[in-house]
Amino acid sequence: MVKSGTSRRLAVNKKTVKQILERIAEALGGIQHGLSSKMGRVEVARTRKSNVFFFDGKPLFIERRSRIVPSLINEGVLSQLPAIVVDQGAVPFVCNGADVMAPGVRRVEGKFLMGQLVVVREERFHRALAVGSALAGSDEMRTRSEGKVAENIHFVGDDAWQECL
Repeated sequence: MVKSGTSRRLAVNKKTVKQILERIAEALGGIQHGLSSKMGRVEVARTRKSNVFFFDGKPLFIERRSRIVPSLINEGVLSQLPAIVVDQGAVPFVCNGADVMAPGVRRVEGKFLMGQLVVVREERFHRALAVGSALAGSDEMRTRSEGKVAENIHFVGDDAWQECL
């Protein structure tokens, strides 16, 4: 039986690996990702909306909407990102791809600027639900009571998530 997320993975040549690593470094800013061009096998799986990059068989990064973000199983990188912690009421919406709204935000962890990557976590177990782009800086987000505060890029249940399983 083949799982629903399974697609054909294509090996990536060394020149393309170098370009991917440069894009990852740019997307993460100063965050360490632990990857190098001397890694073993690098593959890409194409889904309907995303590219999933596998490093030595592990799906560590996602490309969606021309942005590269860490996959939700890449806890090594996610743990270094600033976080938006949402209440339990926001969880089903975020897991269906909705952007993060200010009323659902319980707290903001870390400092960030508008446009930077953030991980969206649920408050009870602190699990990662999504990776998004901040629509406001951390200081502003702490005081906002309405409107969108983060664009949802990669979330639990999306096509890239299914490919990571």
